[in-house]
Amino acid sequence: MNLCDTYRPARLADVAGNPKPLAILSALVARPFPSAWLLEGPSGIGKTSAALAVAGALASGPDTLQMVGPDVTADSLRAAWDTLRLCAWRAGGWRILIIDEADAMTRTAQTLALGYLEAIPPRAIVLLTSNEGTDSWEPRLLSRLKRLHFTAQGMANAGAARLTAIARAEGYALPASRLRRVRPARVARRPAPVGHHRHPRALRGVRRCQ
Repeated sequence: MNLCDTYRPARLADVAGNPKPLAILSALVARPFPSAWLLEGPSGIGKTSAALAVAGALASGPDTLQMVGPDVTADSLRAAWDTLRLCAWRAGGWRILIIDEADAMTRTAQTLALGYLEAIPPRAIVLLTSNEGTDSWEPRLLSRLKRLHFTAQGMANAGAARLTAIARAEGYALPASRLRRVRPARVARRPAPVGHHRHPRALRGVRRCQ
């Protein structure tokens, strides 16, 4: 496991920077409701970490589904939505669907998603992340999403503090000269599995949530 996965924030309170969108997501965790959200902004500033932190607070591992935009197909989207309609494994829990790099979904996939978002199942939340602008988006799909904008503004100090803590945990003294050059990462990589099911086959036979 690489350092990004080892030290990925487990709670919203541990995600660096962006206090306004994180406060809104914290309110969602405190009082969840069926909804669809778009976390948009540059790569490497905590959008996926924030989405996973919401999932960790509301759902057990099998109740969290994660997809990547370019891989979304009609079949995979239908299977994910069928899973969202099932009752959560954890009593009183929620089911969470995360679609990373949702801006890379095809127009066909976006049109299908639009139809599904017309009726979000009870006790289900959909979280999309986007690294780019909205030019590639189906406008009607955007209108169905609650949009939260993440920025790199003011993240230098928070990022430096986070790097210092990680370096200390790894037994490495990080030179101050390195910290002065801290910038948000722009490495676009597909998320690794985090212990949840990507496909709902294991959930067959579970009763649907009313």
